Amino acid sequence: MNRIYILLIVFSIQLMQAQQQDLQRANQLFGKTYYSAAIPLYEKVSAKNQTVEIIQNLGDCYFYTNDYDKAQAQYAILSNNKNLNEDFYFRYSQTLKAKGKYDEANKILREFYLASNNNAAIEKLDKDIKTLKNVGAIGQRFDIQNLAINTENSEFGAVIFGDNLVFAAVKKKPNLFDKTYKWNNESYLNLVSIPLKNANSKDSIAAY
Repeated sequence: MNRIYILLIVFSIQLMQAQQQDLQRANQLFGKTYYSAAIPLYEKVSAKNQTVEIIQNLGDCYFYTNDYDKAQAQYAILSNNKNLNEDFYFRYSQTLKAKGKYDEANKILREFYLASNNNAAIEKLDKDIKTLKNVGAIGQRFDIQNLAINTENSEFGAVIFGDNLVFAAVKKKPNLFDKTYKWNNESYLNLVSIPLKNANSKDSIAAY
């Protein structure tokens, strides 16, 4: 019987050491902004250890890799913690806005500003809300749609250059030896140029 207890103690110590190593590695990756690589480690550690730092860092990893649903779930766990800074509440509100929960997002920011006696921030928040309501009252003046060349990734910074449309994008099919951006584990951005006449053509030849 004593031998079993000793084995259990040894196993427990080894498990704790492994978790500590995973956490240290996750923190190192997080500090380098290698968020995609840090996520699986934080997920593994948080299953057994849910400290404020672990939950917030995991939420931030999701936030910075644009997984706002998962980021919101982590932030919600800490929503009643009074010791978090404005950056946390800003990111939390952004995840809510991404889901169309604007009133809830503004409420969270207002409560934080009230608790920290930040009257200037409250005034700015109220002014921004009023401005958005005035803009919304004008009605929908534009219809924003993706082009046929758009992908699930972010294509942005489009400008017209002569008869071409030039924009920033990641490769659709990265090569085996292409470097990846450790922030989100995607390939680095390229400048892409396609004829304007093909900008909304599904069979457009866009080499990215």
